[in-house]
Amino acid sequence: MTTPDHARRAELISRYGKPGQGSKAEAVERLSLDVSPDDIYVGLYRDQMAADGWLAANLEDHGHPSLGSYPLEDGRVVGVLDLRPALRRARGDDPC
Repeated sequence: MTTPDHARRAELISRYGKPGQGSKAEAVERLSLDVSPDDIYVGLYRDQMAADGWLAANLEDHGHPSLGSYPLEDGRVVGVLDLRPALRRARGDDPC
């Protein structure tokens, strides 16, 4: 059975391709983030439109806000998700 989450993921992959994984250390440095690399996910997207689509879906579907994005010289885009809200929920520290 296909869940709404699986259907949305399949649609995003069809539209934008499957994202790769970027370097956490580089993302923390490039965006001057004050977070532990353990608290972020770094996606590598084919272009800004793909990054925007995936980052929006991750916020809407999983509650992972974006900490920012930046372009690479080859046109791909790195996008950074903040996993801390989900980690707090998983520990029971966040009632939402």
